[in-house]
Amino acid sequence: MLSAPSITTALETVDALVEELATFVCVVEAYPQAEVTWTRNNIPIRPFDMRYSIRENGQLLTILSVEDNDDGVYCCIANNGVGVPAESCGALQVKMRPRIIRPPSNVKIIEGLKAVFPCTTMGNPKPSVSWIKGENVIKENARIAILESGSLRIHNVQREDAGHYRCVAKNSLGTAYSKPAVLEVEAPILWNGKPEEMMVYHL
Repeated sequence: MLSAPSITTALETVDALVEELATFVCVVEAYPQAEVTWTRNNIPIRPFDMRYSIRENGQLLTILSVEDNDDGVYCCIANNGVGVPAESCGALQVKMRPRIIRPPSNVKIIEGLKAVFPCTTMGNPKPSVSWIKGENVIKENARIAILESGSLRIHNVQREDAGHYRCVAKNSLGTAYSKPAVLEVEAPILWNGKPEEMMVYHL
């Protein structure tokens, strides 16, 4: 007996890490057998797109190596010409371990000026950023602040601020550490008995 398509296993939200596999399952009952097609954000996924594998008569869609821009809504549509096509949709949420894409670099600065170490990160969930000097976690105070961007800002640099600094990016999937960056503090150069205007040097 002819029967319109019915999706017996609805698509669910899938969490996937960057560069790993992600699979959507769309189990269809129909007679005659239904043709199953897929869309991402309402755009058809082409069967010959090498980034995807479509198997089991179209009922399994696998993204072979997830990229950070693959998130969105994926739908399977089953149609056999009988009745109304069946459709089910699910979301792909791309997760990413923390990465530091702009690490801090060495800074040479005159005592009393301001130093800024950059630390630009990527990750999903968004990583939290902290800083380490030597082996100790840096605590913010009136002179030292961790900016919204993740950068470390030190006002009125003192001799004791010299040392090795690392930024730390952390989310629920892991932790990333930058290589150490050196802050070198030099004494002010006096010119006619007054400190001369000085530049900050990034080595």
